[in-house]
Amino acid sequence: PAIISINLAHGAKKMAEKKVIVKRLASIENFGSMNIICSDKTGTLTEGIVQVQSALDVNGEASDKVFMYAYQNAFYQTGFTNPIDQAIIKYRKLDLKGYQKHDEVPYDFLRKRLSISVQQDNEYILITKGALTNILEVCSSVETMEGKFVAIDSIQKQIEKYFEEFSSNGFRTLGIAYKKLSSASPISKDDEKDMTFIGFLTLFDPPKSNIAETIASLKKLGITLKIITGDNHLVAASLSKKMGLEN
Repeated sequence: PAIISINLAHGAKKMAEKKVIVKRLASIENFGSMNIICSDKTGTLTEGIVQVQSALDVNGEASDKVFMYAYQNAFYQTGFTNPIDQAIIKYRKLDLKGYQKHDEVPYDFLRKRLSISVQQDNEYILITKGALTNILEVCSSVETMEGKFVAIDSIQKQIEKYFEEFSSNGFRTLGIAYKKLSSASPISKDDEKDMTFIGFLTLFDPPKSNIAETIASLKKLGITLKIITGDNHLVAASLSKKMGLEN
């Protein structure tokens, strides 16, 4: 026991030189026996700084209207502070003169949507953003680049194709939808229906500059890295490829 304790203490000292604090000496042995690391993605493998890539209409073209609606949704929300809304606000500052917040339905992890109603003159507009699939399920129509409204069934495959393409390139993709309200009544989750899908907001979080070397070092040591993330598998696969992860 004395010899084991001395060796574990020596290991703890070596770890301290690398700025790692060991609270329990026995963990040194477990650490040395490790062959799999499970890691989250954002902020550990990536920089943890979400940035807006683009605001696009249903045809994949840049759209100021899509960004305007996304900006208002992010600017007026008063729920928990989150990196996505902060990234939208920092991306480009817009003048919201003439608009006024009316009401809000905060984001939750079941709906995966955030809704804001705004007033412009005597008109009330409900703006919703969130995970693309959760946005599509409350939409019945799509607004095209030409300003026409068509049934969502006729264009949903195109929307899903763009979503797959953005995800495969490593971009996290949100959907933006809206509808005009008939009255100034407070809004609720029940109002998230029969909405019009208007476009996509794509975001990215670049991998850390030295992460590929770190993963390569782990591989040489016989340690496998597993990523645990809430993003869809295409985004995770794209990032993994950039970092040199196999499979």
